[in-house]
Amino acid sequence: MKIQHMSATSNQILLSPLVKLASNPFAADEDDDIEDDEIEQTHYDHDNPPPKMVQGYKFAVFYPDLIDRTQTPTYSLLTDPSGAKDTCILRFRGGPPYEDIAFKIVNNEWEHSHKRGFKCRFERGILQLHFNFKRHRYRR
Repeated sequence: MKIQHMSATSNQILLSPLVKLASNPFAADEDDDIEDDEIEQTHYDHDNPPPKMVQGYKFAVFYPDLIDRTQTPTYSLLTDPSGAKDTCILRFRGGPPYEDIAFKIVNNEWEHSHKRGFKCRFERGILQLHFNFKRHRYRR
């Protein structure tokens, strides 16, 4: 599943008429690969490879001109409005003068350990969010 960018305007931001909402540049990357477990090795070979699955995401959202530098940008997970259980909405909120941006991503459980690739950091005007999904290993 490819990352889908959606524009999410916020009606809660009250600004003076002189301030215009700016769209912020971003970089989004999807980490998809083949799982390497016993089932995949048994049932698939070089001529018949298993399907690639999304294993994580990397986001970098740029906020160089924030008005209030004491408020850090945040992210939140929302349910998919279309009702699909396998996807969810990841929404980034930066504050004025930026509009919110949202992405439709795969709805799996996240690894929150920094040793497994989780990173949520805001420094030098860039919000970085990297995460991988938990891997459920096959056991008899």
